[in-house]
Amino acid sequence: MPTEPNTPTPPTGCPESGVRVTGEEPDAAMGLRAMTLTMVNCGGTPHTVTGYPSLRVLDADRTALEIEIDPGAASITTMESLRAKARPLTLRPGERAISVVVWRNTVTDAAGPGQDARYFDIEPLPGQARQQIAVPGGIDLGTTGRVGIGPWHTPG
Repeated sequence: MPTEPNTPTPPTGCPESGVRVTGEEPDAAMGLRAMTLTMVNCGGTPHTVTGYPSLRVLDADRTALEIEIDPGAASITTMESLRAKARPLTLRPGERAISVVVWRNTVTDAAGPGQDARYFDIEPLPGQARQQIAVPGGIDLGTTGRVGIGPWHTPG
């Protein structure tokens, strides 16, 4: 069982990029793990986001794991919301966009060790500083080495 990561203190203020990314506690219903990411424009100017979050998965030492990031998550689940067409969104100050990250703890190679990670590392806007999110309970990837991600979209 993974140990809880050291959860950083929630950020105060607004990062220099003008956007902040946070994550909700993952839902692990029926073996599919799903975590909602929320990007909030906390700055004073509009920001346009397109496509999918730029995502890396980090272990407990905050070292990036070599895994497959599957936009649309077709190799992991049939959830329609993850397969929505990515489109540009302009977030005015105070507005937000969400994306969902999914994974399974699937073991396909009994001889190999499973991969466990603790953090998602996200570049909210191209060229901006990456932000790390501690994942409560960890990211238990099994031996598949695969995470799926949905496009940024407005909630609702």
